[in-house]
Amino acid sequence: MVQDDAIQRSRSEHGNLGYLMRLAQQSLHGALTGKLAPFGLSVPQYGALSVFDSIPELSSAELARFAAVKPQSMNTIVHQLLERDLLERGPAPNHGKIVLLRLSKRGRKLLDRATAAVRIVEQQALQGLSEPEKQLILTWLARTITIYE
Repeated sequence: MVQDDAIQRSRSEHGNLGYLMRLAQQSLHGALTGKLAPFGLSVPQYGALSVFDSIPELSSAELARFAAVKPQSMNTIVHQLLERDLLERGPAPNHGKIVLLRLSKRGRKLLDRATAAVRIVEQQALQGLSEPEKQLILTWLARTITIYE
């Protein structure tokens, strides 16, 4: 059918960049949702926890910025993670009003296990590409992010 051919073409390397990026993100999100479900984590919850691999302590507002989530959404995520004892909170050493979040021991263990599952999804997405091709894609994605910040 002509319509099916047009859909296939729009989803190929001949498609619109923004459309392909959105479809790729949706596909990746779906795959991650399936891999994270056994850990009881949503993709945004995993994203929040994974920030602590780079930065050990953050305020909720900082966490929202790093995880690319609105502060209101992050408040909900933080509350859920605190309820499960995956995060701990404590006062900032130099500022009495700021509360810092950090991974709990339980959170660290869960994050490590969930990250192993996430890496499988990432490897599947890059399967069949050479190392230079993988590096080119990662470099391009990082550059694209900085262009529009």
